[in-house]
Amino acid sequence: MKPILRRQFEQEKRKISRRLAPFSGGTEPLEDGQPEISAPRPTCEMAERTRAISWGGVPAMLALARDIGLPQAVDEHLGIL
Repeated sequence: MKPILRRQFEQEKRKISRRLAPFSGGTEPLEDGQPEISAPRPTCEMAERTRAISWGGVPAMLALARDIGLPQAVDEHLGIL
């Protein structure tokens, strides 16, 4: 890899790490009794290649789970909380 590209990559990596540092180890729930991950519908945006993320399929999986009723089934049948 060219030195300038490596430097740009490392700079972006540090920016992302700094942004995610406060959430390392988990956080308290936003609202008691409410799902932690919820959204009306996923939205996808295009970004520069260097800012791409490997977990781009998460919104699609959340929509699938919601469409088949998985969150309600988990709430009804598992006594986790």
